Amino acid sequence: MPAGHSVEYWPSGQPKYLSPVESEADVPEGWGFVKDGDPLPETVEAPPTAEQLLAAARTERDRLLTYATLRINPLQYAADLDEANDEDLALLKLWKKYSSAVNKTESQPGWPESPQWPEPPVPIV
Repeated sequence: MPAGHSVEYWPSGQPKYLSPVESEADVPEGWGFVKDGDPLPETVEAPPTAEQLLAAARTERDRLLTYATLRINPLQYAADLDEANDEDLALLKLWKKYSSAVNKTESQPGWPESPQWPEPPVPIV
């Protein structure tokens, strides 16, 4: 039966990884030790890197732009064929404004850590 757990920490000081050990002497250098019976700390995942934040923000941007394009295209076709009514034309304009706003999010404050996405004209499901 292990005598406790060794604890690896992130540079932030938060627990990263727990591993059972037979004795405190078995704890790797730089790790902490929690003896059996003491509460174990809750481990946390690594904070995302700048590259991961950027990739996630761009993926969401592209998803929103794709959705907007799928809403815009049929409305635009109807407008091009003079088959769109006033409601269609108004909705087309709103979707185009939304798409433009999504595309500009990268130049707004908070990018890519916490982008502020615009509200779509119709809720995205």
